[in-house]
Amino acid sequence: MAHNNLGVAYHDVGRSEDAMEVYERAVVLNPDNAEAYNNMGIVKYGSGRYEKAIAFYKKAIETDPSYARAYSNLAISYWQKKQYKLAVEYCDKAKKLGFINPDLLKALEPYR
Repeated sequence: MAHNNLGVAYHDVGRSEDAMEVYERAVVLNPDNAEAYNNMGIVKYGSGRYEKAIAFYKKAIETDPSYARAYSNLAISYWQKKQYKLAVEYCDKAKKLGFINPDLLKALEPYR
């Protein structure tokens, strides 16, 4: 958990490469760390590498199928790629698990 938290701190101050290194270490130490995979996706999303972000969000979901934030982040990535059907699908899964992103819901209204 400490590695994941350090990664968040690095990311918050714009040190994305350092954040990725620490997140990678976090999942080596604990391969079931869904939050670290999700955070790796956030870093990749922030650099415009949506396919990499999607892969990390899917790994987070594979690791913890109840991790609602990863579904929401996956939906955002698909929305960014204009894959609206998938964006709606994953947004709805996040909502069903209790994570509601009002901005995303509004953005996806025309695609429902």
